[in-house]
Amino acid sequence: FQSAEQPLLGQFSVSGNSLGPSQSYISALERGKWKASLDKLEQIADVLSLHPTTLLLLAYLKKDPSLDPEMFIAQIQAELNDH
Repeated sequence: FQSAEQPLLGQFSVSGNSLGPSQSYISALERGKWKASLDKLEQIADVLSLHPTTLLLLAYLKKDPSLDPEMFIAQIQAELNDH
């Protein structure tokens, strides 16, 4: 969730206190100090009304702005079709 510009969760109009996990936990995630468990990722995504996979995709796109979202999604779709 870490970003050089703005934390990913800062893009949403939700306070850290309403994300389920504590504000200190959210801040540590955004600073890259801690890694989110799948359970925590699901909690955060639920509060943001997102699928957890969408939250991961947004995090990757935030981390590497050179990624083309459509190509990234197409790659994921192709990989899902292969399995």
